[in-house]
Amino acid sequence: MISGTSESSDARLQADLDALSPRARELFDAHLKFESAALGITGDDGRDDRRKELEYLYDWLAGRPISDFANPTESFAWIKRRFLDQTPGPGSVAIVDAVAQALHSALAARQENADALISEQAFALMVKDLSQDVDLRDTIVDGMVHNAVFSLVISEILYHGIADFMADSKLTNSIPGAQSLFKLGQNLLNQTAPGLKDGFEKSIKEFIKNNAGQIIKNSEAAVKKSLSPAVIQQAAEQFHAELSETPINTLTRYVAPEKLPAYREAAEHFGEKVRTSPITADLIAAGLEAFFEELRNHKAADLLIELGVDRETFVTEGLEFLSAAPTRQYAENLLKRRLLAFYNSDEARELVK
Repeated sequence: MISGTSESSDARLQADLDALSPRARELFDAHLKFESAALGITGDDGRDDRRKELEYLYDWLAGRPISDFANPTESFAWIKRRFLDQTPGPGSVAIVDAVAQALHSALAARQENADALISEQAFALMVKDLSQDVDLRDTIVDGMVHNAVFSLVISEILYHGIADFMADSKLTNSIPGAQSLFKLGQNLLNQTAPGLKDGFEKSIKEFIKNNAGQIIKNSEAAVKKSLSPAVIQQAAEQFHAELSETPINTLTRYVAPEKLPAYREAAEHFGEKVRTSPITADLIAAGLEAFFEELRNHKAADLLIELGVDRETFVTEGLEFLSAAPTRQYAENLLKRRLLAFYNSDEARELVK
């Protein structure tokens, strides 16, 4: 659980104020009222002053290069210190669990189809680029055909195909008595040696499994040739068509809400590996170098404009922030603490005793 110290800080501030002498408190209150009005902290009278300050700040940013505020080295050091070297606390874990549960519930309540998340045009462009990458297609085929699971599936298909062919094919039907003889042999085998059939089945499957890789390897060139951009595009279109008819809340059926903490734990281990990997640090450093190089000749306000924050937006939203009750309360308390430093000094006490 994440907890703050604002209440205890406010209590200490109030205790310091109560410790002032009546005369000092009277002067303090008058001084505070004057400074608050001058700085535009309280009331609406200072809104124009706050606007002018914000306009001045934006104009100042417009004349300062981004390098005056940050550079790749300092930015990387900050990211490393605050994120890469910082292990998330238990409060962060609780927040992640709560957010995951809320997102799961929100997704389960959606009625739209899954294609609402990606347009058909965007999907087609993405697939087109991937399908034309020959090296990527070859890598996918290599990984697919030499995968142990794929070999196991092929083994099952070949075994049942052979068994069905021997039992029910036109070949045995065309030879008088062949099918009956085959089934009679099966029955005799099952009666005389019940475990023998399972042994044969296991041996055949093992043989197919052990040789499936070589079989597939011999046909790998044909597979790569048949997996043309047109075929990939057709499969992608079919996939997107199925998405367009699949409610998005179907995704939540595969992850029960009570299983989310377990998935979060797996994500934690994955995140920990990524966070501590030197690869991550190198990628961040390279990204920061490129970022600052791209903005090397830009002013700070240019970056704000790229984010959609022009001068008027900066001032308007800044006024909303400064006018919010919590912000004004914080500013007033900050001013009180600064004034208290004077009123608690020996010089002030000598004057108001």
